[in-house]
Order: sequence, then structure tokens, then C-alpha cells
Amino acid sequence: MECLEIKKKPQDEEKEKKNDTKTIDEETGNRFPENEDRVMCRNNVIEHISSGKSINVSALLPNEIIGNPEEYNNKSTMDKKLMDIKWNLLLDYIREKMASTSENRSEIQKSLAKGNMICCCDTSGSMDLGVKSAPNRPIDIAVALTAFCSQLAAEPYRDLIITFDAQPSIVNLKDSGNNSLPLQERLECIRPSG
Repeated sequence: MECLEIKKKPQDEEKEKKNDTKTIDEETGNRFPENEDRVMCRNNVIEHISSGKSINVSALLPNEIIGNPEEYNNKSTMDKKLMDIKWNLLLDYIREKMASTSENRSEIQKSLAKGNMICCCDTSGSMDLGVKSAPNRPIDIAVALTAFCSQLAAEPYRDLIITFDAQPSIVNLKDSGNNSLPLQERLECIRPSG
């Protein structure tokens, strides 16, 4: 099942309208785009953080980077960009850890370090139960870890996941050009709708 096939819905018209303003948002931000000082400051912050020198992601978990997935569309373009930067820095950090060699590793650890894995995510209704709030609900943690680990997997497993619910399926998290989907689209493909 291709995730992109699922995405063809009536809401696509709204997305096209939003894409018209996307270039403006990317250049100036969606808050006070007419304020030149604010836009310049925003661009300087993005440039500094994009360098990766000022963010220590070693103690972050994927679900902490994502936060509350239901609030994604309410985030500023700056917050979305920072989320993507932290996500990619954490991927790089973990890849570096996986590549480091250690003689004390078990065969399973060695296999995982090579990326020989396919992720399975429990998206059943029981994952939404409990008193915890996002991003610490079981479903948030499961979806974030699945999206994250599927990017760490080696080919041919990279960006393939299995959902475990009433109708289990294999989901491809690549676009038509065989590239990894952007983070928000990955999460939407994994997370159950409804």
C-alpha cells in the first residue's frame, strides 16, 4: 500500500491553496511577515541552528521532537523548521552511534547496527488509552519511533513499516521519486486516521 495513494482526498484543494503561500512563509515566516527586522532575525536564527552546532540532540527522543501531533498545523514555520532540523540531527547522531564498532556487541546488535530491520507500529485503539498527554501517549511514542527507526533501516527495508491494528498493512514511506517522505507526511501515513 502506497501512502501517497491514501492522501488523495478532498482536502487536497485546501493544501494547494496553502502551497501558494508556502514560498512566502518560507521566506518571511507566517508571523508578522511585513516586519523586516523580525524576518531578518528569523533568518539569522534559522541559519545558525541549521548549522547544527548549537543543538545537542543526544538526550532527545523522537516523540519529544514531534510534540503533540494534533497541533502540527498550528505551529509556526520556524517551529516546523526547527523540528525538522532536530529530527535530522538526531538521525545523524544515532547513525554515528550505530556505525561505531564495538567488539562486545551481540549478533543482534551487530545486525541492527547494519540497519537490518523493519519497523512494526501498534496503531490499535488500545494505544490511545491512558491518562498521559501528547507527546507521551503510547501511540505518540510508537508512531515517532517507527517513523524514526524506519529512516535508520538499510535498503531494502528503509522507509517500509508494518502497522498493527484491525487491518494490518505494509506502508511505504517514500514518494514517487523513491525519496523519504517529509516528517509530517511520514507521521500522517503511520498514525491511524479517525
